[in-house]
Amino acid sequence: MGADIFEWIYRIVFLGVAIVPIVFSTPYLNKIQKANRRFPIVDTRATIQDKRVVKKGIANVFSAHYATFALPDGQRIELEVTGPAFGQMVAGDTGMLTLQGTCFHRFVRPLEVGIGPVPTQVPARIDASLYRNPKTSHEAANVVAIRTNRSTVPASHFATFELADGRRIELLIDKSTAKRIKPGDFGTLVWQGMRFNNYHREEPR
Repeated sequence: MGADIFEWIYRIVFLGVAIVPIVFSTPYLNKIQKANRRFPIVDTRATIQDKRVVKKGIANVFSAHYATFALPDGQRIELEVTGPAFGQMVAGDTGMLTLQGTCFHRFVRPLEVGIGPVPTQVPARIDASLYRNPKTSHEAANVVAIRTNRSTVPASHFATFELADGRRIELLIDKSTAKRIKPGDFGTLVWQGMRFNNYHREEPR
């Protein structure tokens, strides 16, 4: 009984901590969005210079992700990006950045740097075949990045893997995997559709 009461108190407190920053920041965010809509949507070649995560909210339960891009004219801009986009970005990547004012839309990198034009469009939807009777795949992959979303209870862990053909995918992983792998690891990724199964890390010789 006591454990149940403690759990409910924890949930109420956590909900309050999550809602209060949203309520107070909404007018400010609406103002920024309205200002950005006055600008045209621009596609420009860009190179990722740096990435950083900023903790926000009471008790730092929210994370904001930022990336710094270098443009062809030498200008550098820092934009707030989504968590999934952040996970697939690596400093030094060159691709096509789409933005509107200070609003980040997307960043698309070519699968092979220097071969062919940088794509300017992203598929409008994910191939549904990935979710219909997906086959289990075993592919060589590098660990590019790991991130944790602490705004969920329990916290969610994600890993970005780079496959042999240059594609990058971000998958939800379990806590034990998040502890035993790190960026730079090389091994075999086992996945089914967009669901993570396992990662067998090769030990350095």
